[in-house]
Amino acid sequence: MSAPDPVVVSAAFLHAPMGVVVTRPDGLVVACNPAAGQLLGRDPADLLGEVLFDAVHPDDADDARRRSTRLVAGGTGILRHECRFRLNTGRVIWVSVSLSPVPEGGERTEHVVVHLEDITERKRREAELSHQALHDPLTGLANRTLLIAR
Repeated sequence: MSAPDPVVVSAAFLHAPMGVVVTRPDGLVVACNPAAGQLLGRDPADLLGEVLFDAVHPDDADDARRRSTRLVAGGTGILRHECRFRLNTGRVIWVSVSLSPVPEGGERTEHVVVHLEDITERKRREAELSHQALHDPLTGLANRTLLIAR
């Protein structure tokens, strides 16, 4: 099988419906597609040279860094997790993050491919369903299930 055409690969990156960011192991952005820029509310060119971890909500940043460091140290596999990102506008969104190391020149990871998907609406619906399951629909008070759990 021959290597993929670089033009096709570039087009796939640029037109992917999901945010795709390529970073160095320390999170420094070296490439960003338009969907990632749209998700983060920034021009993709402005993200180049920024550290992706800086966009992660402060309460989730340490965990995101720890997970990424473990993945890069292992050099293989895919890491998936959910965390919050804080946009420049101050708005907070939930994002499903998939990280995949790109080893170059042997075992050492030179880059990480990061897929980003906005899951804010899903998280809102999950919270709504959880509330409905644990509270009386008429009064809004905790129901028996929640009281027993507490």
